[in-house]
Amino acid sequence: MPTIESRVRASVLACAVVLAPTVAEATAITFDFTAEPDAAGLDLVAAVGGFGPIEGSFSFDDATPDAIGGDVQGFYSGAIDALSFTDTVTGNGASASSGDIAITDGDGVVAGSDIYGLDAAITTSDYGAVATLENFDLELSDSTRTALSSDALPTSPPALADFDFNFLTLSFLVSGTQSNAIYTLTSLTAASGSEPGGGDDGSGPGDTVVPLPAALPLMLGGLAALSLLRARRGA
Repeated sequence: MPTIESRVRASVLACAVVLAPTVAEATAITFDFTAEPDAAGLDLVAAVGGFGPIEGSFSFDDATPDAIGGDVQGFYSGAIDALSFTDTVTGNGASASSGDIAITDGDGVVAGSDIYGLDAAITTSDYGAVATLENFDLELSDSTRTALSSDALPTSPPALADFDFNFLTLSFLVSGTQSNAIYTLTSLTAASGSEPGGGDDGSGPGDTVVPLPAALPLMLGGLAALSLLRARRGA
């Protein structure tokens, strides 16, 4: 016959199993964007056949941890897991399979600005053999320091109207010489069906730990006492 002690231990174990920490899947969030061309070198224009407006998207893991820590600058290494865009006039396009997002909360920097930055190394491109597209860079900067409230990874698109500096750069190598195409971002929106998930809790990308209730020890203690009382009554 089970002893009173074994009954109590079994009761506590059952409670612990029911209330054990759960792990929630991180959410892949996608932002769509459009941009208008501003400037490009003549050699680059000749090499690729011109530049028109581009449209594309990028996806990132909302549980990517901040590699820097603190509350001024956030660096989310490898947060981007997909990026692609197409020139709506020429049909040229490119894609990247990884990239980084950097956030600066200007309130914590002397004479600083709020900055939302994105950097991705291009993996595939159809701009032709003469011009090699190497990098995609996006920077939004607000000198009034009101666009961002922290250095946390935004899960909703930052409002372009809140930034006074906005540019997207495509970096090419043309006959061994660096040449850039500069764009102005005209829209940044959440893709249809893309919803924010959990945030960074330091557990690493892919998993967000849901913590146990603060009152768990009291709850387990109460259940154990109740089990003990019932066992004594039934003895």
